[in-house]
Amino acid sequence: MRKLLLCITLSLAGWAAANTQKCDDAFASSDFVTAYKECLPLARQGDGYAQAIIGYLYDFGVGGLPQDYTQAATWYQLAVQQNVALAFNNLGELYQYGLGVPQSDQKAFELFQKSSAQGNRKGQYLTGTFYELGKVTQRNYNKAVELYQKSANQGYPQAQNALGYMYENGYGVKRDVQQALNWYRKAADQGHAPAQYNVGYVYSYLLDPPNYPEAFKWIQKAAAQGQVDALVELGYMYQNGLGVTQDARQAIQWYNLAIDKDNARAYNNLGLMYRDGEGVQQDHKQALQLFQKATDLGSFYGPYNLAYMYYYGLGTAQDYSKAFQYFGQAAAKNYDEAQNYMGILYQFGRGVKQDHAQAIGWYQKAADQNNKYALYNLAFYYVSGTVVKQDYAKAAEYYRRSAEAGYGAAAAELGIMYLNGEGVPQDDKKALALFQQAAEAGDPKGQNNLGYMYDAGLGGIKQDYQKAAYWYEQAANQNYLLSISNLGLMYENGSGVPEDPSKAFDLYMKAAEQDDAWSQYRVGYLYFKGKGVTKDLKKAEEWLRKAVAQGSKEAQSTLDLLLVDAAPPSNPNTNTPNTTVTTSTPPANQIQLEILDPKPGAVVAENWVFLKVRTSKPVPNLEFRITVNGKPIGTNSRAIGITAATDYELAVPLDADAKTVNIEILAYQGGTLLGQNKLTVAHGKDNKNQFTPQGNLYILAVGIDEYKYVSKDRFLKYSVKDATDIVGELKKQQGIVYNNVYDFSLFNSQATWENIQAAMIRVQKLAKPEDTVIAFFSGHGEQMDGRYYVITYDTDPQYLRRTGLMQDELTEFYAGLQANTIVILDTCRAGGINGVRAISNPKMDGLVRALETTSNANPTPPNVKKVIFAATGGDSYAYEDTSWGNGAFTKAFLEALRGEKTVQNSQGLISILRLGAYLGERVPQLTGGKQIPNIQLSSSDWVIADPE
Repeated sequence: MRKLLLCITLSLAGWAAANTQKCDDAFASSDFVTAYKECLPLARQGDGYAQAIIGYLYDFGVGGLPQDYTQAATWYQLAVQQNVALAFNNLGELYQYGLGVPQSDQKAFELFQKSSAQGNRKGQYLTGTFYELGKVTQRNYNKAVELYQKSANQGYPQAQNALGYMYENGYGVKRDVQQALNWYRKAADQGHAPAQYNVGYVYSYLLDPPNYPEAFKWIQKAAAQGQVDALVELGYMYQNGLGVTQDARQAIQWYNLAIDKDNARAYNNLGLMYRDGEGVQQDHKQALQLFQKATDLGSFYGPYNLAYMYYYGLGTAQDYSKAFQYFGQAAAKNYDEAQNYMGILYQFGRGVKQDHAQAIGWYQKAADQNNKYALYNLAFYYVSGTVVKQDYAKAAEYYRRSAEAGYGAAAAELGIMYLNGEGVPQDDKKALALFQQAAEAGDPKGQNNLGYMYDAGLGGIKQDYQKAAYWYEQAANQNYLLSISNLGLMYENGSGVPEDPSKAFDLYMKAAEQDDAWSQYRVGYLYFKGKGVTKDLKKAEEWLRKAVAQGSKEAQSTLDLLLVDAAPPSNPNTNTPNTTVTTSTPPANQIQLEILDPKPGAVVAENWVFLKVRTSKPVPNLEFRITVNGKPIGTNSRAIGITAATDYELAVPLDADAKTVNIEILAYQGGTLLGQNKLTVAHGKDNKNQFTPQGNLYILAVGIDEYKYVSKDRFLKYSVKDATDIVGELKKQQGIVYNNVYDFSLFNSQATWENIQAAMIRVQKLAKPEDTVIAFFSGHGEQMDGRYYVITYDTDPQYLRRTGLMQDELTEFYAGLQANTIVILDTCRAGGINGVRAISNPKMDGLVRALETTSNANPTPPNVKKVIFAATGGDSYAYEDTSWGNGAFTKAFLEALRGEKTVQNSQGLISILRLGAYLGERVPQLTGGKQIPNIQLSSSDWVIADPE
């Protein structure tokens, strides 16, 4: 836009005629009213200079004249015909901007050239801009520099500023920051605001080291003149304390002045202050509005920051689709951070259909700009072999570049590759150096691994427990579970730190409560030994069992030892047959313990016997310890049913080779023995008895292969078939084991959230204590915020919390059932809906624990039993095979239902305990130990099927 003050450059020094002097003096002193009065007659008489002045007065609407570009152009044209240089410039600008004349860059350029040819400094500058920008003529930086130099040598500040820009960027001349600064200073010293800003810019961004105080001085001068870039930069300098004392209030003030001029960068920067609560109260909604405005004004960073808000749900509902839209805008401007996020969105199918090829493409664009996160993400693809061929060497190269760009996590991963010799030569010393780099960058994995190197004395360093403990502690402070447990071990053993079992226990407990299996094992062990904590066998058993459930062999060994140690000494005469023994008048603090079933001398055909026991009075927290033929059994059996009941059912395993079985039962409350009894039975085979149907069976089977909102490449093969196969076998039990079998199955499009909810409610209402409920869920599962979700047919993964069948709904259904219940969970059989397999497999254990916990907290009839079968546990992965036509878990289940002899008792019937034992052994056998079911059984057995 043309500025009035920039155009008051007419010099009438050569106007010698006396009748022109008043016209000249009035215009030179900006007395435009007098100038009009004195110059108009001369202009009408054909004086070219006077015509140029009248044109100027109309051009800018001064001297009492209205602004009239048409009149201005008319007078300028008359002056041009008399070869007045400044008329060339001003008429050229009217053509350039289309003011009073048709817009024409060509005519403007021709007029500027004529002015330049006369040596006019403004004409030289304006002609140079056309050569620099390639407007009308071919771009020619050399010609532009030549013209800028001529104009600058005449002291024209705009040309001096333009020449500085050419030196700053190396356009038409060799890049020279010092020369750029010199020319910027010449223009700045004349008060040229853009040049003052540029001087400050050089001091801030182009000198090494920067000179922020000097930069602030010049930026402040430009800002005082209202130069918008300077207003923003001054706000930035106050915000970050560059060359001036940090002052958020001043920063906001200057940003607001720039916002008044609709500056996109000011909107964006102020948005960041509100987003982060920097100098203002954090306000995500306000930040969102500011980023939106910056985006609307074409800001480079605005779309990225706006997308970030939608991606994380800051100031608005989380919306991956909008995040995709705005990250796309920023990525299209070649902003590497946005390109990396585009890769993330495509990789995980957030806001867009999952497309690994697109993800890799966007990561590559960002990686080409050396974005450290994109390089790291590309490395993951080559490690995992997803879409691209697995290539450890290429992965190592990407990790190297990411690490060199300053990403500590990449250095940690590259260190592991050197430690293991994957994609690079095995080299402990390089691994050590990389772990050191990652650790110093604050990466917890790097800190832990560096601690490990000192712990083990690897990488050419001496073993140093103190340094190991130091680095373990740094990672533990970031809640890195492996380091928490490692540090606990250091305190337990006094390695590098003072021996402190109590401190060790606290660390183990912190990790154990976050489901770290090894720490759960150590918590149980310390409770068992009373080391660092008061000895407590109950708590020891509790934590050891949690670790065992995650596959800890150490925990299993310790648990076995605990149970043996907890059993009291056996009676040396237990091999002598006995009848039932009771105490006729027990002390006040004791109870009578009566064995109701089986009777003494009964023949037991199973390898299990289920004792029905009655106490003479209710006792809270009663425990039973049992020996069989003098040997403690492998469990510390507890009461089944309501706390403080008098009737109990105890499952006791028998030695398959023993013909006579002597059982001793001791009842404890805490560590106090309250009562005991003995029983002898015979162990032998019996003929199969006819089973009398008992109650009804209600089947709720949900099988989903196809989904409404999940991409087809994530559809499953055998979920529906698994469900229908199991339902088909169970229906055969009508009139055999169950009076009636009721089928509430839902498959594919039938299995909506609403239909599943309705079926669960109906089964809950119909099932009575004498009935059995089998609930089978097969399909996709996902985990978010520590909660597990079954993905129904109509679940939208973008809105998982709202549309998925959540853990709380399943636990409410399970807890509310008043019948014998079997829940079968096969919902992670093909990995998560993001397609990531094995390592990222959704954990079922949390759901299983939630089902158990909720059910135990809700009272059920005393004889009702509930069990849970999960196809996988911990991080194990559920397998399927076309040769089976089923998943491994279902195949094993069907084998049992179809007549597998090892599952049957002496009567040829399948009991729940035998089925659980078979599944626990058969599934790992089918999968080569890769899939381990999580099976939670009650201590009480019941028959569920007759395969014949």
